[in-house]
Amino acid sequence: MAVFDEGTKFRAMVDFPGNTGFVEVEFSVTNNPMDQTNPAPAVTALEIAQAISAKAVAKGYPPLVFRGPQAAADLNP
Repeated sequence: MAVFDEGTKFRAMVDFPGNTGFVEVEFSVTNNPMDQTNPAPAVTALEIAQAISAKAVAKGYPPLVFRGPQAAADLNP
């Protein structure tokens, strides 16, 4: 699996079955713990990608596969 830096932008696009529409999503995540002695849990790009893809699938879209800029590496293959 590819390793992505904080703040990396990810993008996915998928057509709705029957080609009656499409959805395109772009996001980035940067975690910045304010308290180094008791840091808040990080929210990962993979968690976000899986949640967005699951929501799209629930609405009838195929799974969204997000890609980062590193040689078009898949985040959630």
